[in-house]
Amino acid sequence: ALIGVVWALINMRYTNKSVLENEKRRTESYLGYIEKQRNRIHVLKEELRQSMIQMYPDTKQCLLYSVQAKELWTRNREHEDFLTERIGLGAGDISNYIEIPKERFEVVEDELNQKPYQLKKEEAILPGIPKTIDLSKEGIVGIVGTKEATLNIARILITQIAANNCYTDVRLAFVYDENKTDEWKRYGMLPHVWSAGYRVRYMASDPIEAEEVFLLLEEQLKEREVQAWEQKEKFEIPVILFVSDVSLLEGASIQRYISSDASRYHFTIVILADSYEKLPNQCSYVIEDTETFQGVHLLKTDTYDPVQFDEAKESETEEFVKELAVIRVNEEEEMGELPECLTFFEMYGIHTLEELKAAERLSLIHISEPTRLLSISY
Repeated sequence: ALIGVVWALINMRYTNKSVLENEKRRTESYLGYIEKQRNRIHVLKEELRQSMIQMYPDTKQCLLYSVQAKELWTRNREHEDFLTERIGLGAGDISNYIEIPKERFEVVEDELNQKPYQLKKEEAILPGIPKTIDLSKEGIVGIVGTKEATLNIARILITQIAANNCYTDVRLAFVYDENKTDEWKRYGMLPHVWSAGYRVRYMASDPIEAEEVFLLLEEQLKEREVQAWEQKEKFEIPVILFVSDVSLLEGASIQRYISSDASRYHFTIVILADSYEKLPNQCSYVIEDTETFQGVHLLKTDTYDPVQFDEAKESETEEFVKELAVIRVNEEEEMGELPECLTFFEMYGIHTLEELKAAERLSLIHISEPTRLLSISY
């Protein structure tokens, strides 16, 4: 009996030792597998970072685009990121790109089962990727900071829009006070500030001109509001309005369209201010560049997303605008806009009274037929 007990103890010790050795090998093998997956994730993260940087290039790179640049105007209304514009670099959550086994019920808890979840949590954040804003989803965007900081962010947005989107797909409008800065004047050369056919330029440098631009935009927004109410599906050219001073909006009738849901009318207003208090109450998306914070502040959720902003120098921006100023493309007929007025000569396609040949035209009229009257504004 004693021999049997001793033999049983020997077997037990051998079994325990074997179990421990097997467990050690299993643990080491699985941890090695996890590390291989971690290294693989690191490679894929770098590939993803480079892909995103290529998709949303630095503003400095955009400022170097020439008329011949193949990168110029590569986005259009068919793209999901049609109006997604880069403002700088930051960190992003990429956990959706990391797939791990689904959690299963286990009678005995196994610590190794938690390793994939720990790995996903540790590798979920990817630093140094482009931070963007989707202007098609924001009705109001506030830019808060010092004068130079807000102007830099405005240059970034304008450059990105003008570099990525053709002027037949997006309109830019500018309302500013020329007595405070001449920063905005250069943008008058951009083809994006003109209506179809170059009949109207959406630029205003004083309160009187501002009201004229607001009225023109308001008429378009009224039509879009009706179409939205009637649920008519029609592509409307998005309008991005930059306002350098919120005081220029005081008393303006367009204020009824300055709301967080204005994007449903394909309209976005970007307002520069030196403090949050000067922004409209409905503004919930703020790009901030102050001493205390640099990044995007979403007021609805009170979340902060740090951003290392791109740099767009004033001189470089001016050269870029001059480069684009000479470009013309064939505009689609259905995207055209009706002229505000039509002169008598324009209607007949003539330049002088002699070209009208009034006597000849009069002799061809049959008096017996009813005469159709046409009211024309000169």
